[in-house]
Amino acid sequence: MKEHFTITETENKDAEAALEPSAAVEISKVNAEDAARRAILGMAINWEKKGDIYQATATYKDLIEMAPETSEEAESKEGLLRIAEAYQKEGATNSALSLYKYVMDH
Repeated sequence: MKEHFTITETENKDAEAALEPSAAVEISKVNAEDAARRAILGMAINWEKKGDIYQATATYKDLIEMAPETSEEAESKEGLLRIAEAYQKEGATNSALSLYKYVMDH
């Protein structure tokens, strides 16, 4: 027995919209933005691991500002907290407090 399918007008319009070039471009743009944020986060993590705390801190802060409410923002805050803890262990209390405050304010 053959199955018969009926495409409603709404389904047809949805399918046409999905095939629109502008929809594909929008998806590509979102994917490119995600990839860029991930790459920047990777750079910050590498700088932190190499001990370039100034560059790591600046990059984490940049990501927090440009990517609110994303996983990169959350990971950047975690990075700043790691740096703040390291400052605290070294006795650099003011630097640690400054980073803790920054994370709380953002």
